[in-house]
Amino acid sequence: MFKRQFLWVLLSLAACSPTSVDTSAFADGGNRADGEPSADIQPATTDVSVLVDQSSPQDIPRPPADVVTSQDVPLVRDIPPVVDVPPPRDADSAVRGPFGLFSGDLFRGESSPTVYYFARNGRRYVFPNELTYLSWYPSFDGIRRLTDVQVASIQIAGNITIRPGTWLVKITTDPKVYAITPCGVLHWLQSETVALTLYGPTWNVGSPSAMPGPGVRRSRDVPDAFFVNYTIGVSITTAIHLDGTLIRYPGRSERYLIVAGRRRQISTAAFVMNRFQEGFVVETAIAYPDGPPVVSYEREWSDPVCVP
Repeated sequence: MFKRQFLWVLLSLAACSPTSVDTSAFADGGNRADGEPSADIQPATTDVSVLVDQSSPQDIPRPPADVVTSQDVPLVRDIPPVVDVPPPRDADSAVRGPFGLFSGDLFRGESSPTVYYFARNGRRYVFPNELTYLSWYPSFDGIRRLTDVQVASIQIAGNITIRPGTWLVKITTDPKVYAITPCGVLHWLQSETVALTLYGPTWNVGSPSAMPGPGVRRSRDVPDAFFVNYTIGVSITTAIHLDGTLIRYPGRSERYLIVAGRRRQISTAAFVMNRFQEGFVVETAIAYPDGPPVVSYEREWSDPVCVP
């Protein structure tokens, strides 16, 4: 009788033990790039009530091997939820998603400081480091906070690249400096003369601040792991600003967006709507023919993700 009671107690204790999670099936082994346990990993019994692709929690796609976050300049701020700041998106054409999200919204989880962008295709994209984030947004206002389970249920699709017309980029293992056009296309500046003419004396010298401004160096190193997120386009051999560049003329206050070799004057309201930043405006004497003015939000130039 005593043996049967003892066996019953052992079986009861085993039934109450928490279920362990086997992380060996994940590409990252269950860890983030910084070595901490991933916040996206949930027990197999987690009940996710809303999923973008209507799949079960066990079917939630994991990040591709090349989707990582920077270990040298991570987003480490403890960003509080903000409810009184308008969402940084085109509200008139936004696509509704789960958990009250709309396309164009920024969000993060509870236990990780990584910031994501919710795209029109219903997926989340990673801002891999602070430099990339601050090329698109001048502050950390308007970031929504979701639960880790909610974040994990939204399929991850890739890394966001640096905004066109902002930083020039290079990798530590290659001396070439590139300018960026939409959708992460890189264009090699083939000579220092061209780089100096287009971007001024701070194109390769100055402060390494992540915020643009006077005296801040324009060219920045991109970790090798992120370089695969970009594609190589034609090289720049003549002094003509690429699409997405912001310019102004000496002694003038008007600001222009360069598109297809034309200058498009940006209204004050549109400058704010498109989150253009004064620190990235290049002063130049190069004359361009006029194009249609920029008077409203234009997704082609201001959406961090290239999706229809």
